[in-house]
Amino acid sequence: MWSPSLISRRTTISPAVGRQRNLTTGNQDKYLPGTPPGCTSLSGVRCLTFRDSNNYQLRAYLYQARDLFAEDSSGFSDPYAQVIFGNQSKATKIIPETLCPTWNQTIILDNVQVWGNPKEIAKQPPSVVIELFDYDAVGHDYLGRTVVTPAVILDGGVGSTETKLTWYEVTRGGEHGGELLAAFELYLKGNMGVPPLPPTVEDHYILPNGVRPIMQHTRIEVLTWGVRNMKKFHMSAINNPSIE
Repeated sequence: MWSPSLISRRTTISPAVGRQRNLTTGNQDKYLPGTPPGCTSLSGVRCLTFRDSNNYQLRAYLYQARDLFAEDSSGFSDPYAQVIFGNQSKATKIIPETLCPTWNQTIILDNVQVWGNPKEIAKQPPSVVIELFDYDAVGHDYLGRTVVTPAVILDGGVGSTETKLTWYEVTRGGEHGGELLAAFELYLKGNMGVPPLPPTVEDHYILPNGVRPIMQHTRIEVLTWGVRNMKKFHMSAINNPSIE
């Protein structure tokens, strides 16, 4: 089934779908059910093309991640996230020495061209890819990725529901690699405009009020009575264990 969630202007139809068939207005529904309005065919070429496009603004609200892979000898990583959408990408700041970074950062990708009818885009939005890396002076270690679906807003945010942060699973090669707490909005740029930009701290946008969680100071007390049945370490007995 044809999905309008592609950003490229032209997408070749695989032979298994369009082999020896001219995709005309009369047989699109037969061979490609669900083809969105705005599609047409090219004579003699098995491909689809859209008549029009619109500019969108993606807002990626990246608050924090947890339980990421440890890639440094210290047992930690220096994580940052790369947001990829269409032909644009942008990275968060780097948080050193942690497996549970808190970025509290809004990534904005502006004027992203998306082909297709906006109403169809709202039904089946294009995906956003977030890849996480461990920063090193030489080379960056790959920590995993997650693929998410943004909320599409066509009216400039008027009457839209409250944006809520969600935990997304991070995987690397099919292996669970932690979770990302984030939310994603895709605004159609037009007569309605887009909401005001979030507040800034230093050189980046933070999460706006209503999206950023309300935090409070807490204290955790851990009472440890002792340990027992500890195995040898490097063939030596454990005489003075400690807990950190």
